[in-house]
Amino acid sequence: MKIVITNINKRTLDLANFLSNESDKNEVILLSEKKEYLIKNLENNIKIFNVKNDIISTLINLDFDNEDIIICNFTNNYENNIVAQSIIASEKNIKVYLLVSDDSLFDLYKSNENITVININKVINNLLIKTISQEQ
Repeated sequence: MKIVITNINKRTLDLANFLSNESDKNEVILLSEKKEYLIKNLENNIKIFNVKNDIISTLINLDFDNEDIIICNFTNNYENNIVAQSIIASEKNIKVYLLVSDDSLFDLYKSNENITVININKVINNLLIKTISQEQ
């Protein structure tokens, strides 16, 4: 299974390492415009593509199979939405996770089984609350 992650940062590097360790069948591809991530210590089965111009075009033009996954971590929802709409238009059965910082895309994709919107801030807050309550 191919798992493509956009916009590399500490969180997505950790996620890529975790996913590559989960199964030898997982091929993790990170798309980045920053060369600094090309030298990071990564696990097996992880490739980093240095995209100089347009991550979205590169992502949309990759050869995907039906079980593949895209994790969009763009800083604005416009880019996340472009990727999601392109995948829907391609009619492939690709799972797309949009990592966002607000709820603006939830209603748009709530009835689409291939697009999942995850508000990262809510996830982090819920984990903190759960951790603190368990310690008390």
